[in-house]
Amino acid sequence: MNASVRGGYGVAGFGSILCDHVGNKLLKFSLSFGLLDPIGAELKAIHTACFFYANLGGYSSLPMTIESDCQIVVKWILSDVSVPLGFRELVCWCRDFFKNTACDLVFAYRDSNSLAHCLARQGAGMVAGYVQEGD
Repeated sequence: MNASVRGGYGVAGFGSILCDHVGNKLLKFSLSFGLLDPIGAELKAIHTACFFYANLGGYSSLPMTIESDCQIVVKWILSDVSVPLGFRELVCWCRDFFKNTACDLVFAYRDSNSLAHCLARQGAGMVAGYVQEGD
Protein backbone atom coordinates (compact mmCIF):
# COMPACT_ATOMS: atom_id res chain seq x y z
CA MET A 1 0.00 0.00 0.00
CA ASN A 2 1.10 3.54 -0.57
CA ALA A 3 0.03 7.13 -0.21
CA SER A 4 0.74 10.07 -2.47
CA VAL A 5 0.38 13.82 -1.91
CA ARG A 6 0.55 16.58 -4.45
CA GLY A 7 3.07 19.00 -2.93
CA GLY A 8 4.03 19.31 0.76
CA TYR A 9 0.36 19.60 1.71
CA GLY A 10 -2.26 18.87 -0.87
CA VAL A 11 -4.62 16.42 -2.46
CA ALA A 12 -3.74 12.94 -1.20
CA GLY A 13 -4.48 9.48 -2.50
CA PHE A 14 -4.14 5.88 -1.43
CA GLY A 15 -3.29 2.87 -3.57
CA SER A 16 -3.08 -0.76 -2.62
CA ILE A 17 -2.70 -4.21 -4.07
CA LEU A 18 -4.11 -7.26 -2.35
CA CYS A 19 -2.07 -10.38 -3.14
CA ASP A 20 -2.37 -13.98 -2.06
CA HIS A 21 0.38 -15.91 -0.27
CA VAL A 22 2.28 -16.59 -3.51
CA GLY A 23 2.07 -13.03 -4.85
CA ASN A 24 -0.87 -13.32 -7.26
CA LYS A 25 -2.66 -9.99 -7.46
CA LEU A 26 -6.28 -10.39 -6.33
CA LEU A 27 -7.40 -6.76 -6.16
CA LYS A 28 -5.99 -3.31 -6.96
CA PHE A 29 -7.59 -0.09 -5.78
CA SER A 30 -7.14 3.65 -5.38
CA LEU A 31 -8.91 6.15 -3.14
CA SER A 32 -8.82 9.90 -2.66
CA PHE A 33 -8.12 11.18 0.87
CA GLY A 34 -8.68 14.91 0.37
CA LEU A 35 -6.08 17.35 1.71
CA LEU A 36 -3.23 15.94 3.82
CA ASP A 37 0.51 16.19 4.39
CA PRO A 38 2.71 13.22 3.34
CA ILE A 39 3.06 11.76 6.86
CA GLY A 40 -0.68 12.06 7.52
CA ALA A 41 -1.46 10.48 4.16
CA GLU A 42 0.81 7.49 4.81
CA LEU A 43 -0.67 7.00 8.29
CA LYS A 44 -4.20 7.22 6.92
CA ALA A 45 -3.27 4.73 4.18
CA ILE A 46 -2.06 2.19 6.77
CA HIS A 47 -5.20 2.78 8.84
CA THR A 48 -7.39 2.31 5.74
CA ALA A 49 -5.63 -0.96 4.82
CA CYS A 50 -6.15 -2.20 8.40
CA PHE A 51 -9.80 -1.15 8.34
CA PHE A 52 -10.39 -3.00 5.05
CA TYR A 53 -8.74 -6.10 6.47
CA ALA A 54 -10.81 -5.94 9.67
CA ASN A 55 -13.98 -5.90 7.58
CA LEU A 56 -13.17 -8.85 5.31
CA GLY A 57 -15.39 -11.22 7.25
CA GLY A 58 -13.92 -14.72 7.50
CA TYR A 59 -10.73 -13.62 5.74
CA SER A 60 -9.76 -11.34 8.62
CA SER A 61 -8.35 -14.32 10.56
CA LEU A 62 -5.73 -14.93 7.85
CA PRO A 63 -2.28 -13.34 8.20
CA MET A 64 -1.57 -10.20 6.22
CA THR A 65 1.52 -8.06 5.72
CA ILE A 66 1.18 -4.35 5.06
CA GLU A 67 4.19 -2.69 3.43
CA SER A 68 4.85 1.02 3.83
CA ASP A 69 7.67 3.12 2.41
CA CYS A 70 7.40 5.67 5.25
CA GLN A 71 9.96 4.66 7.87
CA ILE A 72 8.82 7.22 10.45
CA VAL A 73 5.18 6.06 10.43
CA VAL A 74 6.21 2.39 10.61
CA LYS A 75 8.44 3.26 13.60
CA TRP A 76 5.63 5.20 15.32
CA ILE A 77 3.25 2.25 15.01
CA LEU A 78 5.67 -0.56 15.89
CA SER A 79 7.34 1.09 18.89
CA ASP A 80 6.32 3.17 21.88
CA VAL A 81 8.03 6.35 20.67
CA SER A 82 6.37 9.71 21.23
CA VAL A 83 4.07 10.77 18.39
CA PRO A 84 2.97 14.33 17.50
CA LEU A 85 -0.47 15.13 18.92
CA GLY A 86 -2.24 15.37 15.56
CA PHE A 87 -1.29 11.78 14.70
CA ARG A 88 -1.74 10.05 18.08
CA GLU A 89 -5.30 8.81 17.67
CA LEU A 90 -4.60 6.98 14.39
CA VAL A 91 -1.22 5.68 15.60
CA CYS A 92 -2.82 4.28 18.78
CA TRP A 93 -5.61 2.66 16.72
CA CYS A 94 -3.02 1.06 14.41
CA ARG A 95 -0.86 -0.11 17.35
CA ASP A 96 -3.88 -1.87 18.86
CA PHE A 97 -4.79 -3.37 15.50
CA PHE A 98 -1.35 -4.92 14.95
CA LYS A 99 -1.19 -6.22 18.54
CA ASN A 100 -4.57 -7.96 18.20
CA THR A 101 -4.50 -9.42 14.68
CA ALA A 102 -2.44 -11.78 12.55
CA CYS A 103 -1.06 -8.81 10.62
CA ASP A 104 2.42 -7.39 10.25
CA LEU A 105 3.60 -3.94 9.24
CA VAL A 106 6.96 -3.70 7.51
CA PHE A 107 9.02 -1.00 5.89
CA ALA A 108 9.49 -1.47 2.12
CA TYR A 109 11.56 0.71 -0.16
CA ARG A 110 9.48 2.61 -2.71
CA ASP A 111 11.04 0.84 -5.68
CA SER A 112 9.61 -2.46 -4.40
CA ASN A 113 6.23 -0.78 -4.01
CA SER A 114 6.02 1.09 -7.32
CA LEU A 115 2.63 -0.22 -8.51
CA ALA A 116 0.99 0.82 -5.22
CA HIS A 117 2.66 4.23 -5.55
CA CYS A 118 1.20 4.65 -9.07
CA LEU A 119 -2.24 3.67 -7.75
CA ALA A 120 -1.86 6.20 -4.91
CA ARG A 121 -0.97 8.96 -7.37
CA GLN A 122 -4.06 7.97 -9.37
CA GLY A 123 -6.14 8.16 -6.17
CA ALA A 124 -4.86 11.68 -5.48
CA GLY A 125 -6.51 12.80 -8.71
CA MET A 126 -9.86 11.12 -8.11
CA VAL A 127 -13.19 12.11 -6.66
CA ALA A 128 -14.38 8.54 -6.09
CA GLY A 129 -12.59 5.24 -5.51
CA TYR A 130 -11.38 2.82 -8.16
CA VAL A 131 -11.29 -0.96 -7.83
CA GLN A 132 -10.01 -3.50 -10.32
CA GLU A 133 -9.92 -7.25 -9.76
CA GLY A 134 -6.87 -9.36 -10.60
CA ASP A 135 -3.88 -8.39 -12.72
